[in-house]
Amino acid sequence: MKSIRFRYNKYPPSVLYIMVIFAVALGFLVYYVMLVFLGIDKGPEYVPAYFSEHTNHAIYMIFGLIPICFII
Repeated sequence: MKSIRFRYNKYPPSVLYIMVIFAVALGFLVYYVMLVFLGIDKGPEYVPAYFSEHTNHAIYMIFGLIPICFII
């Protein structure tokens, strides 16, 4: 099996690994900040009224933020 060599890589693989780790950590940080900002992490009595009435939207937002934050 042949190995693929990219001729136009500007950075070594170690820098690319660090960038991926940094991006994942930043995604988790944004995810955590959104949960804290909306008050979802404190408990059901602190959740905004919209999410109290529409619990499905809260669940979609929580689990939808995970792939969005990974993309960021």
